[in-house]
Amino acid sequence: MWYFRAPRLIVFGEDALNHLKEIKGHRAFVVTDKTIAKLGFLDIVLEKLKASGKEVAFFDGVISEPPDDIVQACAKQLRAFNPDLVIGLGGGSVLDVAKVSRILNEYPDHPIIDITPLTPISISKTTLIAIPTTSGTGSDATWAAVITDTKDRNKMELTHPELMPYISIVDPSLTKSLPPKVTASSGMDALAQAIDGYTVQWRNDFSNGLCIHATRMILAYLPKVYENPDDFKAREKLHNAATISGMAWSNSFLGITHSFGHAMGAVFKIPHGITVGMVLPYSIEFAMKTSADLYGDFSRAIGIANPNDNDKDATLKLRDTIWKLMDELEIPRSLKAYGITNDEFEKNYDDLVRFTQESAVNIFNCREPTNQDIEQFWKYLFEGKSIDF
Repeated sequence: MWYFRAPRLIVFGEDALNHLKEIKGHRAFVVTDKTIAKLGFLDIVLEKLKASGKEVAFFDGVISEPPDDIVQACAKQLRAFNPDLVIGLGGGSVLDVAKVSRILNEYPDHPIIDITPLTPISISKTTLIAIPTTSGTGSDATWAAVITDTKDRNKMELTHPELMPYISIVDPSLTKSLPPKVTASSGMDALAQAIDGYTVQWRNDFSNGLCIHATRMILAYLPKVYENPDDFKAREKLHNAATISGMAWSNSFLGITHSFGHAMGAVFKIPHGITVGMVLPYSIEFAMKTSADLYGDFSRAIGIANPNDNDKDATLKLRDTIWKLMDELEIPRSLKAYGITNDEFEKNYDDLVRFTQESAVNIFNCREPTNQDIEQFWKYLFEGKSIDF
């Protein structure tokens, strides 16, 4: 028996933020970061909440790749305010902190690493609302979060139904000021999730269609937004695609694109979208040995390959399309091209391998990697060499 999970309500389109006035509640705690506050988005949200008679408080201390101590600090303030609404306003890092802090509000002694589907957690005091300001993680529509373990440096991949927002507000106006580099990074994250979600072992009828449509939209609109940031229609489509991508993969799961991407981000502090984007073509090459049929079907479904292309050719067309997109978005094709030196790579190689091996998502990949595969994969990824094993 399987379950399809999604927010109870998704409000989308221009002026979607106005729905905040209709949400029932008395005390709203907003989780965000200082960039969002400086852009004025926090004030807009607070004013809409106040206009409907709600008391408000906020935490703006979230940082990129958020560590567990930031989550604990947020949870402490949240607990002191005692809200009935928890609102995440920001990119994936902000939304993840809001999700986990909400759980710690009612389970203050629960280890973050133990937030898993097997853990008996039931939240009754607060309703979770997610407002994404980037078009990438789709965290506003997933029951997952990623938090950095400060002691180990590794990323904790957390999943639990209570991490799913009750309401997702997808307002494209919040993405108007995104610089091209952030648009590129977040868009590649959404793309990697959609492709992973279609090809993992837990793929299913419900998530497959979402993965296909999200990918079509991202490939069509991400280059347009990157080239012309003022193309609001393209921004709206890309913003919707990110949420669709998140809803898709969280109901099928992720593959090695993310185990390698998480390790790379934890060690070198490279933005998440850049890491998974960089890994994506190599993960496709790695999977071809056993699963070219999956990628071939996907490539044909999204219109990259022709109906008569064999699986290998169709898969290679998908890979090449991603290479082309990365070049357009000025995303390096390898760690070396990104600027990581030989000494830096060798110094951190053991941690890169260990963090990847410890990731929970490896077992879901269509071709599950061995420890030896992971070791070799990292060397190829550093040099920019096509996977041939």
